Amino acid sequence: MLQESPAARPLDPEPVEPPILSDLGQKAAPPVGRIIDPAPKTVSVFLAEEQQILKEAYISFFNDQESIQITGSSDDVSTQALVAAVQAYQPDVMLLGVKAVQKETVRKLEELKQAYPKVAIVLLFVYYDV
Repeated sequence: MLQESPAARPLDPEPVEPPILSDLGQKAAPPVGRIIDPAPKTVSVFLAEEQQILKEAYISFFNDQESIQITGSSDDVSTQALVAAVQAYQPDVMLLGVKAVQKETVRKLEELKQAYPKVAIVLLFVYYDV
């Protein structure tokens, strides 16, 4: 009977993946083949900002992000302008910057979300108490 010498055995065995558990708590077979990560998705963004200096800052920041594409921008935050922008650019996300959040702003966002439920809306505002 041949015995394997200690020098012939690898010091660090290859890592073993833990078993995958099914919903019932039973061991399931690991996936077969290679798992390939999908290419990163580019998120399209439309920016509506009332203040020009903030709009330029946001555009400058997002232009440096590989996975974000600014599809358009406007300083008009009226409901009509927002709806027209969503129709024209079909963004994944709308960044809406306003000077103050009022009932009219909330109403605009409700109308926009009802008309375009797949568009994510991010509201940006600053409150100064001087």
